[in-house]
Parts: sequence; structure tokens; C-alpha cells
Amino acid sequence: MIDLNGQAVEVKDEEQEYKRTKVALFDWLTDLNYDKQYLFREDTATDFSPFMINRGMSQSVETIMYANELNKHWQISKEQVHDFYFYLLSKKKRFNKWAKQSGDDKENIDLVVKHYGVNRLRALEYLKLLTPDDLQTIKAAYDVGGRSNDKSSGRNRKNG
Repeated sequence: MIDLNGQAVEVKDEEQEYKRTKVALFDWLTDLNYDKQYLFREDTATDFSPFMINRGMSQSVETIMYANELNKHWQISKEQVHDFYFYLLSKKKRFNKWAKQSGDDKENIDLVVKHYGVNRLRALEYLKLLTPDDLQTIKAAYDVGGRSNDKSSGRNRKNG
């Protein structure tokens, strides 16, 4: 295309410029619980994950039974899941903490998996049976030596 001065002008396709912003999980949860802006549209439907929304709703005492009910009816559409929560829940800020595994257990689980050659689920069962002395013995068996980053030893690199 040529402008009024006779210079060639590049025409940009409007479809190429349009970039859809992705709606994150916590944006969905905030909208369903508090904002109530109805984010579910044709272009945002792909970002909506009923499994993760149910998981997020199961973190609150107020909404856990609704999440359980929707888990029973897994075959319903994404829009039906969204509308269920959107119209059922009252507008309220729900500060839910997600259940997380502690870091100390992860170390011990990895150690038991390596030592006994079992899967993670079985290692959790083993940890219930093992005493702290047993865990120390297993750790000592896999200790290869070398410099450690343990600050409790009272030594640092300068005094070393």
C-alpha cells in the first residue's frame, strides 16, 4: 500500500497483532470466589481446567463439598463446572493454603526409595516404621564424604 507521500507502507494484519492473554489458575479461582466477572468465554475456555479448579476449591472448608460433588460428575462440560461455582458461591474472599509436602520428608523419601528400591508410595509406608536412628544409619551408608554446606558445624570457609 502507498501513503499520500508516495512511500510504501507495510500493512499489518490485525489477526497477527492480537495475542490472547492466558487466564491463570488463581485468576479463575479469584473470579469464581470474589471478583465475579465471568471470565469464561470462547477464547478463555481452553485455559479452564475443571480438575485444577476442583482441586483449588477443595482447599477450603466452605467449598470442599461442592468440589467433591463435581468430582463425582466428571463428565459435565467445562462451562457447566464454571457456572456451577460462579452462581453457587457467594462473593467472599477465601484465603486457601494449598497442601504441600514438607521438604524434610522429601529427602527421607528419596533416601528410602534409593536404599530399599521401592516406589514413593511404599517409601511413605516405610518411613512410618523407621526410627530416626534407622534413618541416620541409612544416611551414613550413602554418605560419600567431602565438604558439606552444614552451617551447624561452626566452621566456615575463611576459618576453615
